[in-house]
Amino acid sequence: MEQQRRKKKQLTIPTPFYLACSNGKVEEVLNLLQNEQLDVNLEDCIDVTTPLYLACENGHIEIVKILLNDNRVDINKPNNNGRAPLYIACGNRHLEIVKLLLNDERVNVNGDGVRPLHIACLNGDIEIVKYY
Repeated sequence: MEQQRRKKKQLTIPTPFYLACSNGKVEEVLNLLQNEQLDVNLEDCIDVTTPLYLACENGHIEIVKILLNDNRVDINKPNNNGRAPLYIACGNRHLEIVKLLLNDERVNVNGDGVRPLHIACLNGDIEIVKYY
């Protein structure tokens, strides 16, 4: 039943919101977020990634700031590999995004799968490790 529910919540083609977050389109994201019916956590069907995950992965700090200010966004939602937005920000060495996420009390700093701090250590990213 859970698997069926998840499939219904996944995209087969990207929505404008998904693409705007992925591509760092600030004005588009702000406009689309005005729609209260928008599913801000809708995942794609390939990697099961959310718009926040993509913004963190691609280093779009302004998009991340906007999404963190929207209470509808699940900031700990992992992809199909169990990696949450904090993990991918650490893995891609986006220090400013890591700082934003770590300063948000909703973020699960240990992750539910692979630990974000672990990937920062593996990458030898001393700045992220220090901040953590």
